[in-house]
Amino acid sequence: MLARKLFFYILPPLVLACIGGGIYWRIRANKAPVDEPVPPPIVQPTASGELESQVVGQPATTTATQENATAVGQSASTVNQDAPKEQSLARALTSEELLAKASTFSDSPFWAKLLAQTTPAMRLVKAIDAIANGERPLDPLDFLRVETSFSAQRNAEGTWVATAESYARYQTAVDFVDSLDPQKVAEWFEMAEPVLQQCCKKLGYQDKNIRQLLTEAFNTILTTPKFDFDPQLVPTGTDGIYHFADPVFEQLNDAQKLLVRLGPANCAKLQAKCSDIADALHLYK
Repeated sequence: MLARKLFFYILPPLVLACIGGGIYWRIRANKAPVDEPVPPPIVQPTASGELESQVVGQPATTTATQENATAVGQSASTVNQDAPKEQSLARALTSEELLAKASTFSDSPFWAKLLAQTTPAMRLVKAIDAIANGERPLDPLDFLRVETSFSAQRNAEGTWVATAESYARYQTAVDFVDSLDPQKVAEWFEMAEPVLQQCCKKLGYQDKNIRQLLTEAFNTILTTPKFDFDPQLVPTGTDGIYHFADPVFEQLNDAQKLLVRLGPANCAKLQAKCSDIADALHLYK
């Protein structure tokens, strides 16, 4: 009797609760929750390399994050495309490549000797530096030293002048410079400029570039007085050492005096070639 009463009193509420719960969960399943977070955008690369945003289950909208991602992707794509071109244009030639190009300038024994020396680029810059400072480039061009000393003789008027042998002591170097193609030299100099500039800095020039140094060297050469005669000499009593009788020559610096001692013809050749090379490099413009 008691069991029947419990059955009739408890069973109806349980049935109603089950039916109500089923209806509640069915309604909730068909309705999107208000506080459910929006799925984050999924960024995928496209075939072009740019970044494109796709939102799963949501309309395609642009957010600040998506715009930044796209901008970064475009920048990366641009850098990757342009970097090889910039690197190829900016690549400096190696010393070996510069030597190979320089060797085609001339088959002069002087040039072959210079290129065969250790650190030829530094020797070249040191020679330019010496001339720019009015000094004779004896140390960087030590391989050019000759055994015969400067000599003089009396001419028909009885004055002392240099001998033909004295004028010809450095004929090999003069002939080499005279044979140069100014345009080829200018093109090579522009290719070699980074290497030569490093040598310039190693000499202690931090605020002067190699073009300025070369311009100063050319100034030394081009401001040497032009002459078409054998300058008169004055013996000093020491073998191989003479002074110039003309004060215009005697007051010149050591580099300019060396040019004069090469004789009028050789001095004119060097000045003309330096002028042409300076024009090709636009040093005075």
